[in-house]
Formats: sequence, structure tokens, C-alpha cells
Amino acid sequence: MVFFDNRIKQLQFFITSFLNNPKLYKLKDIDDEFSLFGVQIESSSKKEKLFIICKCKKRSEKELHLQNIPWVTFQTRTISDNTPYDELPKIPLFPNFHSSLKSIAARELATNFNNIIDYDIGSDSNIHISLLNAEKKTDTEITNLQELVNTFDCIINLKV
Repeated sequence: MVFFDNRIKQLQFFITSFLNNPKLYKLKDIDDEFSLFGVQIESSSKKEKLFIICKCKKRSEKELHLQNIPWVTFQTRTISDNTPYDELPKIPLFPNFHSSLKSIAARELATNFNNIIDYDIGSDSNIHISLLNAEKKTDTEITNLQELVNTFDCIINLKV
């Protein structure tokens, strides 16, 4: 199972370190297999709401720190519409911009018709990274995974 792959564990650790291990709250169980956890990030914009959302194998806990969530999908998202995530607790976020996440190079692969850019971070085909709403991003020179996660329009999927 990919879940125990050292590269995956390292990626999850680097993301946790960059985001300073926030506490996430259970949103719901999805079917009998997965749980969804998230938190809302305090934002200076009244129109846009920032979220960290993780999907993991089903868990019974109501809240967990990010380091304790063995996620298979990780998202940093900006959402301007009403969403079921609006009721999540809001927390301040103090990213560690000197984290090792910055050392993971991201290479743009393709842009699809929905203006989503897919990225590659090396030879690991078990990791799929997408940048949503790419037309809104002014920095077309995104070169590392830390920059992608910090856009708050990034989705990382692990093949399990």
C-alpha cells in the first residue's frame, strides 16, 4: 500500500511542518471508507474564505492535528461561495516559510480546459498535484511545492 511509502510520509511531514501542524475538525464520514477533516483559516478578505481540507481513511476522532491525519487527499482552498465548510472553526495560520517543503521542486505538466494546472514533483507517479483557478495566479513561475500549497488552490491526491 502506497500509504506507508517513505516518500509519502516525508511529503506529509513537510506539509505539516510548513503549516505548523494545525488542528483539523471532522466534517463527516464519506461512505464507510473515508472521513473528511478541515479547518478555516482566518483571512483578511471578506469575500474569500481559506480552508485546509483532508480526506483520510475513516476515523472516529472529532478533531486531530494534521500530523495525525494519514490523508489521501490534501487541499488548501480558497472558496468565495457559501460552502458546508463555513461552519468550521477559524484559526490563524503562521506558515513556516523555511520548511523543507520548499525543497520539493514542482514542474508544470499541463493545463486542462478548466484552467487547472497539473504538476509533477519527480518520478513518483503515486502523487498527483493540481493547481485550481490558475488564471487568477499572477506568479507563473511556481517552482516548488511550498508555493503551490500556499496558493490556497492546491489539491494533492495520493494513489492508494
